[in-house]
Amino acid sequence: MYIKRKTARIIIGIILLSILSINFSVDYAIAQETTPIMGESQASKEQMVQYYTENSDVTYPQEFLDKNIDLEKFVGLIYDEAVVEGVRADVAIAQIIVNTNWLKFDREVSINNNNFGSLKNLDGTYESFNFIQEGIRANIQHLKAHASTEPLNQECVDPEYDLIEPKGLSPNVEDLENEDSEYSNKIINILRQIISTEIKLLTDNMLHEDEDEEDELLLDSTATITNTEVESSDITDKSIVTVDVLNIDGTGYTGNTHTIRSSGTSENGVLYQFW
Repeated sequence: MYIKRKTARIIIGIILLSILSINFSVDYAIAQETTPIMGESQASKEQMVQYYTENSDVTYPQEFLDKNIDLEKFVGLIYDEAVVEGVRADVAIAQIIVNTNWLKFDREVSINNNNFGSLKNLDGTYESFNFIQEGIRANIQHLKAHASTEPLNQECVDPEYDLIEPKGLSPNVEDLENEDSEYSNKIINILRQIISTEIKLLTDNMLHEDEDEEDELLLDSTATITNTEVESSDITDKSIVTVDVLNIDGTGYTGNTHTIRSSGTSENGVLYQFW
């Protein structure tokens, strides 16, 4: 009887261990699938720039270019502001792409508002930031408020920051929500594509091929210009000289000797020739 009880206990113990192991495996798998908002970026600035360039169906906003903020500088601002607050820059730019629909914005939030997160004032109106960098900073501070309990490292410019209480309830992208049920999935999808973007670099062979093509263009170059009108430099004589032929002989390499020959006629019938 003792042996049977002992055997039963062993069997029950094995079953319990199996259940615990299964639960641990499931919990571990779920933990592995989450996408933290805080931390270091898994993508470089170059990957972010290339991803936007290759995938946006519209050109980068002229309004930003007019403010001397090209795409590289725009991505750099996101990257730097995210690093200051400990937010992942790749997550930040993926969210901005989703929030603004590839920087197209919408009717309610104008591109001139520099509002990259549809952030609102206490009266319910959309906030308008003075500078692009300020708008980026506000959006990143908003992300941090949701993802972390740590205080901000810069002056707060997010009008909704104090309204987010308690802070740190959404540490992962999967936790972010808005009226779009696919909001977090869209961010994660873009984030994964950014991280997997391969930077296109010129190989040594490609560079040498370009140099060879340039050399071929410069070798044995001869230019001929015909029927060119040249105004006389003499202030009292504004006669027009027509250059009939202008030849430039010699290779195109810098530092080599070139011979330039030309001849032509003027309105007064005088024949000109120079070299």
